[in-house]
This record gives sequence, structure tokens and C-alpha cells, in this order.
Amino acid sequence: MATTNIKAVIPAELRKVWDFVLDIENYGNWRSDLSKTEVISDKQFIEYTKDW
Repeated sequence: MATTNIKAVIPAELRKVWDFVLDIENYGNWRSDLSKTEVISDKQFIEYTKDW
């Protein structure tokens, strides 16, 4: 399993950043490695990489 650590300072309210990061259906807007995501349930989702 690959591990990546990236740090950034984001000039925004913590709650807005957290809501943005948790918005699974919009992962493709900031995750350049994904082609799409599929929500299975409230607790499960599938990420499809561009290599798929």
C-alpha cells in the first residue's frame, strides 16, 4: 500500500474545508488521480482511478 503525506495551509474556515473534503461525489474536482466515484451507501463508496 502506498502512503502519501501532503501538507498545505488553506485560508478558509475549517468547517467549509471539512465539508468539501467529505463531498465524495465531487472528489474528481480536486483528486486528479480519479476518473469517478460511486456512492454505495452512507458508509461505503468506490473510487475509480484513471488507470481503470
